[in-house]
Amino acid sequence: MANDDWLNARGGMLPAEYPYGAYRKNIYKLTTSAVAVYIGQPVALDANGQATATMTSVNTGATVVPLLGSVVGFLDTNFAALPNSVLSLTAGPYLPALTDAYVEVADDPDQIFVMQVSTAVTMTSANLGDYCSFNYTRATSGNTTTGYALAEVDANTLSSVGSGNLQIINLFPLKNSDGTTNSVGNYAKVRVRMTNPVLGSRLSNYTGI
Repeated sequence: MANDDWLNARGGMLPAEYPYGAYRKNIYKLTTSAVAVYIGQPVALDANGQATATMTSVNTGATVVPLLGSVVGFLDTNFAALPNSVLSLTAGPYLPALTDAYVEVADDPDQIFVMQVSTAVTMTSANLGDYCSFNYTRATSGNTTTGYALAEVDANTLSSVGSGNLQIINLFPLKNSDGTTNSVGNYAKVRVRMTNPVLGSRLSNYTGI
């Protein structure tokens, strides 16, 4: 049977233990973003040491841009509470564009994340262990109702050689709504790790280092 498409409900690059397990996170000033920022949105680090989520994808041609991690929370500029623009009874916690704020980022270079694979091409068991990049295939970077990012593994970039900023580890154990188990194919949920993390580069042959 088919895997569930969960992207609109809980998409993005989420720590494997999110939201209640143990994972490291640190607080970063967010580069004032021209786009909204969502939970699970991958971020990089700009020249000023601030988290930035303005890119549509962090794979830029032959250069694999280092990833810092993914957003797991927000703080106002006083470190006191959620930013006022995040407070809503009808929508998930996302940060509207052009909002000054801090973000909590799951930034451990060895952190394992869970992502959904796009349907650009059909993933097979041979792709487990492949390198890849993420992208936003739903024409927008996040869902303003749920507050989650719409980033997913770009199936077009699956490759057995080191040419992406993520690497698939294995399938994430999950039951679909019809009782079947998450499997390779369209909408597969996979564990991934950052191949070129900002806080501890793993592979030395990347042109982005």
